[in-house]
Amino acid sequence: MKSQLVLILCGLLLAGCISIGDERLADEALVAQIKVGATREQVASLLGKPSHVRSSVSMGYTREWWSYKYSSSVVNPLEYFLLYGLFINGVGTPDIQRELDIFYSPEGIVTTLSHVTTSYDLSGPYSTSKVASITKIETLPSGFGNPVHFEDRVGYQNR
Repeated sequence: MKSQLVLILCGLLLAGCISIGDERLADEALVAQIKVGATREQVASLLGKPSHVRSSVSMGYTREWWSYKYSSSVVNPLEYFLLYGLFINGVGTPDIQRELDIFYSPEGIVTTLSHVTTSYDLSGPYSTSKVASITKIETLPSGFGNPVHFEDRVGYQNR
C-alpha cells in the first residue's frame, strides 16, 4: 500500500507544465504591440533581452536581428509510465512553440517582424496527430511606404 502511494505521489509531482525560453511570447496581446516602426528601446521594454542578437554590415551600415523563442509542454506522467508516450509523443517535443524575429534598420527602427507559432498535438495511440503552424510577417518594403502584412497557415493531420 505504501509503495503504491509513493508511486502516485511521484507521478503527481512529475505532472505539470514545462516551458523553455521567454514566457512573454505566450502573451499574444503583448507581442501584438510590437509593430514595424517601433524602436529598439520600445521592443526591449516590452520583451526584454532577446535569446539571440545577430548583426550584419552591408555598405557601411550595421543591421541587427533579434530572436526570441518560447516552447511549452504539458507532461502527463501516465503516458510515459505506460511507455506509449515515449513512442507517440517523443521526448522533447513541445505542445506549442513560438519564435519571434525582429529586424532593425541601422537607425534602430523595426523594419520586419516574423512571428511563427507552431502547435503539436501528437495525442495518444488511439487518436490522430496534428501539427499546425501560423507565420505572420510584417515588413516595410525598402524602408518606404506602408507596411505589408503576410500570413501563412500550414497544417498536417495523420489519419
